[in-house]
Amino acid sequence: ACTPPESCGETTSRSWDPDLTGPFNHSRYGGWYLSWDKGTPAHLTIKRIQLEPGAVMLQAMSVPVGILSSEVHLWGESRGRTYDYNLAGNIDEVRGAPNGDKYWLDTVHNTLYWRGITGY
Repeated sequence: ACTPPESCGETTSRSWDPDLTGPFNHSRYGGWYLSWDKGTPAHLTIKRIQLEPGAVMLQAMSVPVGILSSEVHLWGESRGRTYDYNLAGNIDEVRGAPNGDKYWLDTVHNTLYWRGITGY
């Protein structure tokens, strides 16, 4: 694991500050890959995403081998409002979803992809 202040090679080390910030424009390529030293969490909460209207911030994380899309539930929540994500057929549908409300489960590479939804 890479922990500050040690060098991280191709990655960026994080401070102990819980905020993660940085530039992004994932409308065509790239994204933020989330990983954990002790395996994929069963429940993950990402809070206070600040996005400009129409911005595309793609996120991805590993999932257990053999997980089914029926076992995945993603939603956006803000001040009591919730918005359920819908399963997409590929990564391009996730990037291009007008409301950002799509996710894709890549069962070949055991990776879950989704976008942050503006306003949630």
